[in-house]
Amino acid sequence: MHSFYTVLKDAIGGDDQKVLALIVHVEGSAYLKEGSCMLFAPDGKRTGMISAGCLEEDLAYNAEDLLASGCSKRTLVYSLESEDDSGWGRGSGCSGTLFIFLQVIDRMLQSELKTLYRSLCSGHSICWTIHFTPHFDYVGHNFQETEKQGSNHVGIKDWTTDTEHLLIYQQLLTPQRRMILFGGGKDAEPLCRLASECGFSVIVCDNKEDRLQSVHFPNADQLFLGSPESWMKRIHLKEDDLVVIMTHQFQTDKEIIDQLKILGLHLKYIGILGSRKRTEKLLQKHHFENVHSPIGLKIGAKGPEQIAVSIMAEIISILHS
Repeated sequence: MHSFYTVLKDAIGGDDQKVLALIVHVEGSAYLKEGSCMLFAPDGKRTGMISAGCLEEDLAYNAEDLLASGCSKRTLVYSLESEDDSGWGRGSGCSGTLFIFLQVIDRMLQSELKTLYRSLCSGHSICWTIHFTPHFDYVGHNFQETEKQGSNHVGIKDWTTDTEHLLIYQQLLTPQRRMILFGGGKDAEPLCRLASECGFSVIVCDNKEDRLQSVHFPNADQLFLGSPESWMKRIHLKEDDLVVIMTHQFQTDKEIIDQLKILGLHLKYIGILGSRKRTEKLLQKHHFENVHSPIGLKIGAKGPEQIAVSIMAEIISILHS
């Protein structure tokens, strides 16, 4: 999903037409599955990932041809069966067939994607549906808000009536999970970057204006300056949020803990930087579920970058356990 959000943010930015490539169907094995997408811009910039590198150049050629020809949509079929360098598989070990739908992002589609992005940021789930003929010719698409959270099925389904037979691609798009990073020190920078690259929406909070700058946190979605009480009023914490406390200020950390206790949420993850003894003193009589301190997996991490890896490894392990 994180690749989709990265692609979506680039797709709605700027005025130049770009081409969206989306895997809509896979037969057999492939490096990436249905829902994987990639964006091709006229200046050569590419966002996202479709394969292990064996298809990108041909996709870029077809994207360029779409923009030049005035044709807005095309479905390409790639067989990865060949194990030598003469085939699309290029010895990658994949043996499947990929159906990749290319679509020019014109002004109308860009407007739809902006609405989609706003809906996702507001916490709504969206079902993305694309209709194809049995030969994978494009028929139409729509984005529909849905309350369904459980099923993450992505791919093609048959739909047959007395008058027509269509292939229906469906993908459930859910809001990004948020990481709330309390602390804007230099050691928070690699964590913010890595969390964003792993697909999380990152909010950084700090009380020092000189540190809370986009130049230090270019990957952050939001920066909140102020006190713990003001942060909580603006963030609107949810139970599936991930909280990381690393302000390096005991009193500030304690105020954050007090605010969390007032909210009374069963947060998915609370990671606290510092020793176990410091954290026990910090929590005092407060009891929280899912507190992790010292923060991060015990992998012998040293330095901000490695500690960021250990924290993300712990979070990913918890989310998938």
